Parts: sequence; structure tokens; C-alpha cells
Amino acid sequence: MQELRDQNICAIIFDLDDTLYTSDARMLDVARRLLREIGLDECSSLPDQRLQEAFTGGPDQWLREYMQKNDVDQHWKPSRDLWVEYGRRLLQSLGVKESKGLAATMISKWMGYGVDMRSHLPEESKLVLEELHLRDYRFGLVTNRWEDPAPLLERDSILHLFDTVEYSRVPGYMKPSPFMLIQAASLLGINPARCASVGDFVSIDVEAAKRAGMKPYLLTCYNCNQMQQVPPEVVVVERIMGLLELFP
Repeated sequence: MQELRDQNICAIIFDLDDTLYTSDARMLDVARRLLREIGLDECSSLPDQRLQEAFTGGPDQWLREYMQKNDVDQHWKPSRDLWVEYGRRLLQSLGVKESKGLAATMISKWMGYGVDMRSHLPEESKLVLEELHLRDYRFGLVTNRWEDPAPLLERDSILHLFDTVEYSRVPGYMKPSPFMLIQAASLLGINPARCASVGDFVSIDVEAAKRAGMKPYLLTCYNCNQMQQVPPEVVVVERIMGLLELFP
């Protein structure tokens, strides 16, 4: 491996999903399952791009505008009624004429799946964290999630390794905004320039790290398509075990 070690780094800020953790279900796969369960088989078989557009072109934009208009805080999350409205707008984007009851049924099923239970900590992730911790690196976690991931980390016996855990799905706070990364560095008491940021998405994790003044590392084992977008200054890590060679 090329010499990419940085003796100046003393803290590592990790992303969660598809970085430390992996999942047995993509968001679009879960959406297809939901649509089938409420009897919308035709919608469940739509191409990925069309289904993704149904989210981004309607309900996602509406929810983003709602959060910004109402100046919600970092840890805000939608009420059940707002999620039902989100579901109604999603069905509308798919061309479905629905009653409010259909959207409510879909949201109830969605909430019943238990998102964190689909997240798995690979053994090598835990081994890397424990080894780097023994090497005296400090850890932070920054993730774009609605819910506090601390119970998930505690479930897998790694919460004690992190000095700070930051989360948000609110625009302006969530990545690629640098807000949470800078907040994590501040709570660690370490200058952002002495922090490394490890994530899996160029447009989200790498961009946030650059804006925060941190050194970005891109993990590609779960999202290998990101290799096509890597800026020259970004350190690419194919597997998380590779971090042990980069952080002495």
C-alpha cells in the first residue's frame, strides 16, 4: 500500500451505514416490499430510477421544505401524522389514488420493520475499532439518521469506544453539511485538521469532511461505484481492515 500515513491524525470520525455497519436491506428494497404488502404490485416492480424519483421528486422535497420553514432542531424527527402525509405524497408521486388509510397502513408497516435490527456490525469492523483504540486514537460517530444510534452501538458492545455520537436527518445539520463533524471535533477537544473522516459516499461523507477541514477517507467495499467519483486528494480504502495500515 502506498505511504499515506498521517502522523498528525489523532481522532477518527466514522460514518455508520455502509462504513462501520452493513445492512441486509436497501431502502428501495424495503419500499418494494411495503408496496407489495399493501397491494400495489405494479408499483413495486418499477425500475430503481423511477422509484427513487418518486421519493425525491415529491415527499422528500416536501419534508425538506417543512423542516427548513419550521427551523426544526438537530434531533427533530417527524411525528406519525407527518409520516402519514409523507406516505400519501409518495403514493401520489407513484400515480396512486389513495385514501388516507392506505398511507397510514404503509407507514405502520414501515415503522414495524425496525430499521436498526437490519443493521449488522461485521466482525472486522469491531476488530479495527478495538485495535485503533489500543493505539490511542479517539473516535467519533457522525450519521445521517433520524434516531440516536447509541442503542445500536451498545447492543454490539462498541458504544464505550466512542467519545461522541452525532446524528441528524435535518438539512443544514446532516452531511454534507460540516456541522456534525465540527461539533464532534469540538466535543473531542481536537482541531478538525487533526481528524480523519471515514465514510462511503463522495457527495455526502467526503464533501462534509472537506468542508470541515478534515482528511477524508473513502471506504469502497459496500459502494464500489463511488470509485468513479473520487477526488485526487481522497484516500481510498477497499476494506476497513486497511485502516490498520494507514493509522500507525
